[in-house]
Amino acid sequence: MQNTLRELVMVSICCGAAMTLCPEGGIRQVLKLLCTAVLILSVLTAIKGFDFSVYALEQAKLTQTERELNENGKQAEARLNRRIVESQYNSYISERAMACGIQELRVEVETQWNLDGLWVPFGVTLTGHWDEGQRRLVQEILRDELGIPWERQTWISDGQYEKNAAGAG
Repeated sequence: MQNTLRELVMVSICCGAAMTLCPEGGIRQVLKLLCTAVLILSVLTAIKGFDFSVYALEQAKLTQTERELNENGKQAEARLNRRIVESQYNSYISERAMACGIQELRVEVETQWNLDGLWVPFGVTLTGHWDEGQRRLVQEILRDELGIPWERQTWISDGQYEKNAAGAG
């Protein structure tokens, strides 16, 4: 393609120089027609020599690359969206736990994609210090407000790992 462009530029320069040097009159009119014909032939030769199979192959490669980039972008967006939603749930749970009297709490929410196309809380791990009353309040908030059943709540206090049994505290 670069060679074709280079040839077209050179032909144009030669025609321009010839037109500049040619005296006014009938010869100049013939030269104009000749230059026009030469430029049209240069363009047609470039089109005739154009390899459409290479062009089609390159176009297919570009289309495939575009699809891959779009897919990667969508996956990155979904991961980022999930992290943002998890962070928001973590903050919400921390604020609600603080309102129940639990001061230092580390929250890790696990989300899951639902059929409505949203990230919803699936499970939670809470690490910190609390008394049994505070724990019961937060357990109920997690179950009633966020839909995280007791069996998917993990509580870790003073290195003690406690996985709730169904319906138990």
